[in-house]
Amino acid sequence: MNMRVESTVMSAIVLLTPVGLIYSWYFFFARMRKWPWTWRVYTTLASLSAVSIAGLLLPIVMALAPEAEYVTYVGVPQQLAFLASWQRPVLRALVVALLLSFFARPRLIAPIAIACVGIASLWAELTMF
Repeated sequence: MNMRVESTVMSAIVLLTPVGLIYSWYFFFARMRKWPWTWRVYTTLASLSAVSIAGLLLPIVMALAPEAEYVTYVGVPQQLAFLASWQRPVLRALVVALLLSFFARPRLIAPIAIACVGIASLWAELTMF
């Protein structure tokens, strides 16, 4: 595949991430609250919660990361170790959320999956790993 096409696809997924999250939460609160609480509703809620928490953790972790000066490399190992310590649990939570989304309401599988992939790519790009 061409590098330009891959870049365009990933950019589209990252840009559709907030749309997928907002649509999923709207659908959950507007329509699914009227339905009986079955295992699919609980699975949808768990998947949406995991994706949302992973997305909200990104700016918090970036703000709490130790300062580093990349010109003299003072503090760079500490910053990278801090970011690496957060990346693995967050990406595992996103994988679990992605797997749970396949058992959620069929209408919400695609928006939740797009949000998972988009947030995972943001974490991978912004934490430099």
